[in-house]
Amino acid sequence: MVASWAKWLIAIALIIQLGIYANDVHTRMSAIDSCKWYPVKDRFEEPRPPHPYSGRYCYVAKHTVLLQLLDAEGGLFAERMYFNLDGGVFVWSTNREGRAVALFYDSDSDDGKINVPPRLLDRLRAKLP
Repeated sequence: MVASWAKWLIAIALIIQLGIYANDVHTRMSAIDSCKWYPVKDRFEEPRPPHPYSGRYCYVAKHTVLLQLLDAEGGLFAERMYFNLDGGVFVWSTNREGRAVALFYDSDSDDGKINVPPRLLDRLRAKLP
């Protein structure tokens, strides 16, 4: 009996997550063609050597930001969509040698960080619709 309830709860949770993902895909795909892209600029503008990564962001809906991290060739490396009232506030975190190790963004919904280079899961998500 308990195992049967657990299976149903897992199935319902998966269906809900799939619905949330489908809604995100629809939001991204319907707005990305008309998006006005802004470059990611470090909030603290410290003089440092350039790193091979760049980023851009756009507003796909009211208070919803689509953030893309690009590699040296301009290829999509990681992508996040998040809700924030303040918009694009970014800080590049560097190590002692001045190389980028993470991009922090102001997010209300998750940890607000993309590791550089991105984790495998982030790279796979960037390839999905």
